[in-house]
Amino acid sequence: MIETIKDAVSDNLAADFGVAKEVLSGFVEEALASTDHTEVYVMSQRLNLSQAAVESRLARAAIHRNDAEIATIVTYVKGFLT
Repeated sequence: MIETIKDAVSDNLAADFGVAKEVLSGFVEEALASTDHTEVYVMSQRLNLSQAAVESRLARAAIHRNDAEIATIVTYVKGFLT
């Protein structure tokens, strides 16, 4: 999720996290430089939010950036349910 938004941190996403866009971009870069899949933990520590809150906001942002991919996944899943 973080990889998806790294090159295009929006003003809306930064506002959702309660920080400036430049600050959030720095946190994203720091998180991506972390090891052992601790990216969300690093961001949660910097933003003083729970990991669940960070994951939820990042997932929402990633979904909005990849409408075509999400539509493909939805179609795929619906195929299994019918």
